Amino acid sequence: MLVLGEAGTAINDFAHVLYEELLGEFQAAIAIYKGSLKNFFKAIAFQLGISTENEEGKQLTVEQLKEEISVIATAKA
Repeated sequence: MLVLGEAGTAINDFAHVLYEELLGEFQAAIAIYKGSLKNFFKAIAFQLGISTENEEGKQLTVEQLKEEISVIATAKA
């Protein structure tokens, strides 16, 4: 599930409440986009226990992070 909203609205409060509710039943993560797509996906990956580095110790690209997150999300569905 993805929750989006404008900055300064009550959507942050809603997102946090929803996150807390889902956390007990599902694997969940929460992140706020602040201008860096890579940091956004790294924050999600970290919360889901997904490594942000490849086997050689290099940082995953945004596309690789999205793929790894997708694999976890699909496996849990």
